[in-house]
Amino acid sequence: MQPHRSASGENDLDLLVKRSDIQQFREILLRLGFKECLGNKVKQLPGVQDFFGYDPQADKFIHVHAHYH
Repeated sequence: MQPHRSASGENDLDLLVKRSDIQQFREILLRLGFKECLGNKVKQLPGVQDFFGYDPQADKFIHVHAHYH
């Protein structure tokens, strides 16, 4: 595991979100400018959502995998 790669934006960020906090988590990401990405339905995993955001200070896109299961 290399958490520094996720912190630097080199890798996606996997976050486990408590079911009761899903709505609040989504609202925070959307307020921060993240967009939900709906991929190919065949490749989608149950209980996982993908979000992309842009960090202007780092000049990088950030990919968040939100795991709800």
